Amino acid sequence: MALWGVVRASLVALLLPSANVVAVQSVRAACPVVSDGDRLAVKQAFARYLALLNAGDSSASACLGPTFAIEAPDAPEFAEILRDPRRSGRILVAHQILLDDGGLQLAIEMEARPLDGASPPRKTIARRTVFFTLRDGKVDVARVALDNFTSLPRSQSPRARPAAQLSFESHLPATVDQPFMTRGKFEDYLRLFGIFDERFVRFYHPDVVFAIAPAAQPLHGRESVLQLYRPLRRTLDEEVLIRALVIDSEQGVMAAEISNTMTARGPVRLPMLRMEAGDRRMGSGVIFYGLKDGKIISLREGS
Repeated sequence: MALWGVVRASLVALLLPSANVVAVQSVRAACPVVSDGDRLAVKQAFARYLALLNAGDSSASACLGPTFAIEAPDAPEFAEILRDPRRSGRILVAHQILLDDGGLQLAIEMEARPLDGASPPRKTIARRTVFFTLRDGKVDVARVALDNFTSLPRSQSPRARPAAQLSFESHLPATVDQPFMTRGKFEDYLRLFGIFDERFVRFYHPDVVFAIAPAAQPLHGRESVLQLYRPLRRTLDEEVLIRALVIDSEQGVMAAEISNTMTARGPVRLPMLRMEAGDRRMGSGVIFYGLKDGKIISLREGS
């Protein structure tokens, strides 16, 4: 953790608009090939890439793989900023930098700030979470996470769920007691949440802070989360799909890009949405999960 603190300080210093010119000049060398498992080298190489990109230095391309691509299905303007921030009148600032336990993927909350002295840019998306995939020590794909809400064709059988379907399964997944988070454990959590087996809260730390929709304000503790969902899930089905996942056990944080398909079996009243029987909606976005002892201790929405 102490080593990461030093690296993160270096990342922030390189990314801020006021970064020292000498610091930028010191990273002009081409990005080196990074050995698998060398987390420090990965972070340093990525810091170099972002610093060069912000400086408008063409040698930033040395940090990219031969098939580098930017995927931004609902954010083409942010994709242009990622390609050339200075041309867009912006500079990229990282607020949350996560490196997956496998060392081959990063999740970064990025803000596109106006350059000092630049004319105010046209209205664009200013902050998004980006997932970077690494291959052979280079950046292979930059995926701008989805952040949207869409209507789907109505359900043809919007009947309320029978009470029997809410009953618990006989066995709780063994992963619930693992002292660390894995993709498999997260999938087990989402499966129980999807069928509304109330034991999904066993994947939460007892002191969990639940600060995402549909909670109107942060909830504290497992029982508070269940009190929110019990009446809601009587008439609402939810199916969650993982689009991207980065688990950084070193920092105790996990970033997940997810899509949640909601189907109303009766009237549903949410803080920002009303649904009637048969209505279907899909919401996509990023959630950041704080981790402690293998449990989820906090949930907050990303950008």
